[in-house]
Amino acid sequence: MEKGFMRLPLFFLLLAICFGHCYGMMLSKDGTTDYVIVVASDAISSERIAASELQSILKEVTGAHFPVKPAEKVSPAAKKIIVGPNDLFKQKFPNVRLEELMQDGIVIKTLNNDLYLAGGRPRGSLYAVYTFLEEYVGCRWWTSKESHIPKESSLTISDIDKVYVPPFQFREAFYGDIINDGVFAARLKNNGHHMRMGEEYGGHYTIIGLVHTFDKFLPAAEYFEDHPEWYSLVNGERRGGQRDGQLCLTNPEVKTIFTQRVLEKIKENPGAGIISVSQNDNKNSRCQCEKCLELERLEGSPSGPIIHFVNYVAEEVEKQYPDFLVETLAYHYSQKPPLHVRPRDNVLIRLCSINCSFAQPLTSDQNYEFCKDIKGWSNVAKQLFVWDYTTNFSNFIFPHPNLKVLAPNIRLFEKFNTMGLFEQGDAKCTIGDFVELKAWLISHLMWDPSIDEEVLINEFLQGYYGDAAESIGEYLELIHACVERENTFLKTFMPTTDPWFKLEDMNEATKIFNEAIQRVAGNDILEARVRKAKLSFDLLWIINGNYFTLKSVAEQKGKEFLGPADPAEAATDFIETAKKHNVVYINTINRTFFQLEQSLREFYIEPAMPPVECQGLPREQWLDVQESSFHLYRPGEWTEVVDDPLASNGKAVRMPGSHFQWATQYDFTGPSSERTRVYLVIRVEANNNGGTAFTTGVYDVVTGIIEDTKINIEDTSSDSYITYDLGLYDMNNKYVYVAPPGNDDISSLYIDRMFFIYE
Repeated sequence: MEKGFMRLPLFFLLLAICFGHCYGMMLSKDGTTDYVIVVASDAISSERIAASELQSILKEVTGAHFPVKPAEKVSPAAKKIIVGPNDLFKQKFPNVRLEELMQDGIVIKTLNNDLYLAGGRPRGSLYAVYTFLEEYVGCRWWTSKESHIPKESSLTISDIDKVYVPPFQFREAFYGDIINDGVFAARLKNNGHHMRMGEEYGGHYTIIGLVHTFDKFLPAAEYFEDHPEWYSLVNGERRGGQRDGQLCLTNPEVKTIFTQRVLEKIKENPGAGIISVSQNDNKNSRCQCEKCLELERLEGSPSGPIIHFVNYVAEEVEKQYPDFLVETLAYHYSQKPPLHVRPRDNVLIRLCSINCSFAQPLTSDQNYEFCKDIKGWSNVAKQLFVWDYTTNFSNFIFPHPNLKVLAPNIRLFEKFNTMGLFEQGDAKCTIGDFVELKAWLISHLMWDPSIDEEVLINEFLQGYYGDAAESIGEYLELIHACVERENTFLKTFMPTTDPWFKLEDMNEATKIFNEAIQRVAGNDILEARVRKAKLSFDLLWIINGNYFTLKSVAEQKGKEFLGPADPAEAATDFIETAKKHNVVYINTINRTFFQLEQSLREFYIEPAMPPVECQGLPREQWLDVQESSFHLYRPGEWTEVVDDPLASNGKAVRMPGSHFQWATQYDFTGPSSERTRVYLVIRVEANNNGGTAFTTGVYDVVTGIIEDTKINIEDTSSDSYITYDLGLYDMNNKYVYVAPPGNDDISSLYIDRMFFIYE
């Protein structure tokens, strides 16, 4: 059978065979059992929870009550399910080396009439129970609140002899449902930093500082004024702060004081095991002082100064905390490994795939540099960790066809002996692109990368979408075929699907989803799941003017157009359906769903008066963008939305003149066009008659080229809004920005709208 997302879902067949025809240990018969769950009197809390979970779920499956007792109160002749690496387990399996199971490894064995579920501490026995319930009983936990628990009053299992240690010690699928529910995280065997589970569920790894700690541990806000030399020299000026600068890593004072801070942090939390010593979250602010550049040239990479610095810190850490790991990033400019210096054995390199394409595996030509660098780091670093990306930071809701690369990429990480994985998904968005499926799939692959990913995907589709599974599978095949057809470089920031999702594709997707809904009509649960999955696609028809453009293209070329007959009604339906799922954020810079809702209302439901320049033009020829669609940085400090009766819709973005940040931006998401005229509508409250009022322009995120314009105070007005023509651009991969002058000449800028005319 040809490979695809709708191969036969195997686990239902396996369950039928097991329940119907297996001969072996009969754990229950007709809703009763003579088995007892045995746990040691000195068992740790997670082993007690493991026994309790096993008891509860087996009762849900069989209807039988499996009593839980300490070993000393159980007759040797009794039929037993032994949970934990207790004396009974050790007596029967003296050759199982428990220390080799580490923290999460599992043992599942049958012997005579007894079943043994044990593992390393603190989580192994709990994971053994969940693995048994999944693989041998047939339980599936699709989400924290949705599951498949089979109902079999008579439960028989065949002989089992399983010993397994997962290849990744640290596993974290960064999805909201896993992060916010510790029990679900444990059932999916996630143990990463953000997991909310206490010792009773085995706890989790903690990374002190988590990431980007240069400014956290030595904040520029506190020290820059007195010690600018501690911070990076960039284009002749010292710069500090999380978004604007780094540290001067060759400065001896920085080494000393930063190391002191690290030791203080470890002293506060000595059980964490990992501390982050890592660069701030920006691309182009590494230190360019003479000593840093000399070291960079010697090592052939900007990672050189970082590793020298981190090694210095790690050596001091090792003297007091020999088992502690010091983590640092290989990220953006530091992705390439150094030529000579080697990370100390207690240094953990966290390599980030942020610059890769996720429509193709990391071994593809598009991702050549990353694949070369992971090989390089694995050759020089004893400890390797990967920060991988599984979502679209520009818009969590948009389709993001990356299912086919998840398994190959995870297997690549395993090949290079990666100890941990952080798979950054849609933690902030409940209606992201198939977040339930991706969270479940990634978790299972991190636990066991050898599993056939297509079997996993089809298990989920069949179990979660029921009769609509085949249609959902067809839709997934369609969007993946589209990115493959266009050879799309699927980045972590994709403001639009235009490069790969064409009108014909959207028409086909509409037919598929209509069929999916018909197949589950009358089943409220399944229909709600399908409609939730469809939200990702629904938004494409109505977002930011694409509806009018697509409709116009269809009419001009005589093509089919299956978009909503009434876009205002479609926008309302989208808003109401999405709200049922308590969605808060829709992208990585914390743009809220409320802002998206306001944007849709302003555009379709309660549209503002069109700009004069757009009046009389066909609706598909222009795009109006109000304040709810802007990306606003540091709201309440650099930006704020205020009421303004002079604005076209009564609201505007206000920026004080005292900073010079590009704090108001708009990522262009209209149709691709080589000739798009860009307009900005703004008014200015000035304190002087001369000088710069503001800077505005267009930034290309691929080339880094800035096309900017400075507007002088004499060319502005405080009494009315003025429209500024910024010029003609090919707006693909570009955004528009506005920045105040950074002085007291300007009291406030008020931005009413931006609009675009496609010429």
